[in-house]
Amino acid sequence: MSRLVLALSFLSAGVAGLTTPAAAQVDSTSVEDVPVTLDDRLAEAPHAEAPPTAPYKDPVLGHVFGYLLTGGGHFYAGETGTGVMLLAVSATGALITVNGLQRFANNCAFGSDDCSSLDPSVMLAGLGMIVGAQVYSIVDGGRAVRRANVRNGHMDGRPRVAVAASPGGVALRVRL
Repeated sequence: MSRLVLALSFLSAGVAGLTTPAAAQVDSTSVEDVPVTLDDRLAEAPHAEAPPTAPYKDPVLGHVFGYLLTGGGHFYAGETGTGVMLLAVSATGALITVNGLQRFANNCAFGSDDCSSLDPSVMLAGLGMIVGAQVYSIVDGGRAVRRANVRNGHMDGRPRVAVAASPGGVALRVRL
Protein backbone atom coordinates (compact mmCIF):
# COMPACT_ATOMS: atom_id res chain seq x y z
CA MET A 1 0.00 0.00 0.00
CA SER A 2 2.80 2.40 0.85
CA ARG A 3 4.45 1.60 -2.51
CA LEU A 4 1.26 2.76 -4.25
CA VAL A 5 1.27 6.02 -2.28
CA LEU A 6 4.95 6.49 -3.05
CA ALA A 7 4.39 5.85 -6.77
CA LEU A 8 1.44 8.25 -6.87
CA SER A 9 3.41 10.94 -5.04
CA PHE A 10 6.36 10.72 -7.44
CA LEU A 11 4.05 10.60 -10.44
CA SER A 12 2.08 13.64 -9.37
CA ALA A 13 5.23 15.55 -8.50
CA GLY A 14 6.70 14.83 -11.91
CA VAL A 15 3.53 15.71 -13.80
CA ALA A 16 2.86 18.91 -11.91
CA GLY A 17 6.47 20.05 -12.12
CA LEU A 18 6.76 20.15 -8.35
CA THR A 19 9.68 18.85 -6.36
CA THR A 20 9.07 16.07 -3.92
CA PRO A 21 9.61 17.07 -0.28
CA ALA A 22 12.60 15.61 1.46
CA ALA A 23 10.38 13.59 3.78
CA ALA A 24 8.84 11.76 0.83
CA GLN A 25 12.15 11.07 -0.98
CA VAL A 26 13.02 7.51 -0.08
CA ASP A 27 15.39 5.13 -1.76
CA SER A 28 14.09 1.79 -3.01
CA THR A 29 15.53 -0.16 -0.07
CA SER A 30 13.48 1.60 2.63
CA VAL A 31 9.99 1.96 1.24
CA GLU A 32 8.47 1.23 4.66
CA ASP A 33 10.05 4.41 6.09
CA VAL A 34 7.68 6.69 4.18
CA PRO A 35 6.10 8.91 6.85
CA VAL A 36 2.99 9.76 4.83
CA THR A 37 0.49 6.95 4.33
CA LEU A 38 -2.69 6.76 2.32
CA ASP A 39 -4.78 7.02 5.49
CA ASP A 40 -2.97 10.24 6.45
CA ARG A 41 -3.66 11.78 3.06
CA LEU A 42 -7.31 10.77 3.11
CA ALA A 43 -7.74 12.19 6.61
CA GLU A 44 -6.58 15.54 5.26
CA ALA A 45 -8.93 15.36 2.26
CA PRO A 46 -11.14 18.45 1.98
CA HIS A 47 -14.20 16.35 1.12
CA ALA A 48 -13.90 13.67 3.76
CA GLU A 49 -17.22 12.03 4.54
CA ALA A 50 -18.87 12.80 7.83
CA PRO A 51 -20.43 9.99 9.86
CA PRO A 52 -24.15 9.43 9.30
CA THR A 53 -26.40 11.72 11.33
CA ALA A 54 -29.56 9.58 11.19
CA PRO A 55 -30.28 5.89 10.70
CA TYR A 56 -30.43 4.47 7.17
CA LYS A 57 -33.93 4.21 5.70
CA ASP A 58 -34.96 1.72 3.05
CA PRO A 59 -36.12 3.34 -0.23
CA VAL A 60 -38.50 0.44 -0.94
CA LEU A 61 -40.41 1.33 2.22
CA GLY A 62 -40.72 4.87 0.85
CA HIS A 63 -42.50 3.50 -2.22
CA VAL A 64 -44.72 1.25 -0.07
CA PHE A 65 -45.66 4.05 2.32
CA GLY A 66 -46.35 6.30 -0.68
CA TYR A 67 -48.76 3.64 -1.95
CA LEU A 68 -50.53 3.16 1.39
CA LEU A 69 -50.97 6.89 2.11
CA THR A 70 -50.58 9.72 -0.33
CA GLY A 71 -47.36 11.43 0.76
CA GLY A 72 -46.48 8.61 3.16
CA GLY A 73 -43.03 8.04 1.66
CA HIS A 74 -42.25 11.72 2.03
CA PHE A 75 -43.34 11.64 5.68
CA TYR A 76 -41.07 8.60 6.19
CA ALA A 77 -38.16 10.44 4.55
CA GLY A 78 -38.66 13.56 6.64
CA GLU A 79 -39.93 15.76 3.78
CA THR A 80 -43.10 16.65 5.65
CA GLY A 81 -43.85 19.74 3.54
CA THR A 82 -44.11 17.69 0.36
CA GLY A 83 -46.07 14.99 2.16
CA VAL A 84 -48.60 17.51 3.50
CA MET A 85 -48.90 19.09 0.06
CA LEU A 86 -49.56 15.74 -1.63
CA LEU A 87 -52.09 14.78 1.03
CA ALA A 88 -53.84 18.13 0.67
CA VAL A 89 -54.02 17.83 -3.14
CA SER A 90 -55.47 14.34 -2.83
CA ALA A 91 -58.01 15.43 -0.19
CA THR A 92 -59.04 18.43 -2.31
CA GLY A 93 -59.50 16.18 -5.31
CA ALA A 94 -61.64 13.85 -3.22
CA LEU A 95 -63.82 16.75 -2.06
CA ILE A 96 -64.27 18.00 -5.62
CA THR A 97 -65.18 14.51 -6.83
CA VAL A 98 -67.62 13.88 -3.98
CA ASN A 99 -69.23 17.27 -4.57
CA GLY A 100 -69.67 16.47 -8.26
CA LEU A 101 -71.16 13.06 -7.47
CA GLN A 102 -73.53 14.61 -4.95
CA ARG A 103 -74.77 17.11 -7.55
CA PHE A 104 -75.29 14.23 -9.97
CA ALA A 105 -77.25 12.27 -7.36
CA ASN A 106 -79.45 15.25 -6.50
CA ASN A 107 -80.13 16.36 -10.07
CA CYS A 108 -80.19 13.29 -12.26
CA ALA A 109 -80.39 10.07 -10.33
CA PHE A 110 -83.83 10.39 -8.74
CA GLY A 111 -85.97 10.84 -11.82
CA SER A 112 -85.37 14.54 -12.41
CA ASP A 113 -84.78 15.56 -15.99
CA ASP A 114 -82.64 18.58 -15.03
CA CYS A 115 -79.23 17.13 -15.88
CA SER A 116 -78.22 19.95 -18.20
CA SER A 117 -76.34 21.88 -15.50
CA LEU A 118 -74.13 18.89 -14.64
CA ASP A 119 -70.49 19.28 -15.69
CA PRO A 120 -68.58 15.95 -15.65
CA SER A 121 -65.26 17.74 -16.16
CA VAL A 122 -65.35 18.84 -12.51
CA MET A 123 -65.49 15.23 -11.37
CA LEU A 124 -62.76 14.28 -13.83
CA ALA A 125 -60.56 17.11 -12.54
CA GLY A 126 -61.04 15.86 -8.98
CA LEU A 127 -60.20 12.29 -10.00
CA GLY A 128 -57.16 13.57 -11.87
CA MET A 129 -55.95 15.36 -8.76
CA ILE A 130 -56.34 12.17 -6.69
CA VAL A 131 -54.63 9.91 -9.22
CA GLY A 132 -51.85 12.40 -9.98
CA ALA A 133 -51.00 12.95 -6.32
CA GLN A 134 -51.07 9.21 -5.64
CA VAL A 135 -48.84 8.31 -8.60
CA TYR A 136 -46.37 11.06 -7.71
CA SER A 137 -46.37 9.87 -4.11
CA ILE A 138 -45.58 6.28 -5.11
CA VAL A 139 -42.87 7.19 -7.62
CA ASP A 140 -41.16 9.93 -5.61
CA GLY A 141 -41.52 8.30 -2.18
CA GLY A 142 -38.45 6.10 -2.68
CA ARG A 143 -36.52 8.96 -4.26
CA ALA A 144 -37.30 11.12 -1.23
CA VAL A 145 -35.87 8.42 1.03
CA ARG A 146 -32.72 8.26 -1.13
CA ARG A 147 -32.37 12.04 -0.91
CA ALA A 148 -32.76 11.84 2.88
CA ASN A 149 -30.10 9.10 3.08
CA VAL A 150 -27.67 11.26 1.11
CA ARG A 151 -28.42 14.28 3.32
CA ASN A 152 -27.81 12.16 6.41
CA GLY A 153 -24.43 10.89 5.18
CA HIS A 154 -25.28 7.41 3.96
CA MET A 155 -23.74 5.99 0.82
CA ASP A 156 -27.07 5.17 -0.81
CA GLY A 157 -25.54 2.37 -2.84
CA ARG A 158 -23.49 4.62 -5.08
CA PRO A 159 -19.69 4.62 -5.10
CA ARG A 160 -18.01 7.67 -3.65
CA VAL A 161 -14.62 8.92 -4.71
CA ALA A 162 -12.37 11.05 -2.51
CA VAL A 163 -9.24 12.65 -3.93
CA ALA A 164 -6.61 14.34 -1.80
CA ALA A 165 -3.86 16.29 -3.54
CA SER A 166 -0.80 17.86 -2.01
CA PRO A 167 2.66 18.87 -3.24
CA GLY A 168 3.84 15.45 -2.10
CA GLY A 169 1.36 13.44 -4.16
CA VAL A 170 -2.20 12.37 -4.79
CA ALA A 171 -4.32 9.93 -2.82
CA LEU A 172 -7.48 8.36 -4.15
CA ARG A 173 -10.18 6.48 -2.22
CA VAL A 174 -13.11 4.71 -3.84
CA ARG A 175 -15.74 3.49 -1.43
CA LEU A 176 -18.10 0.87 -2.79
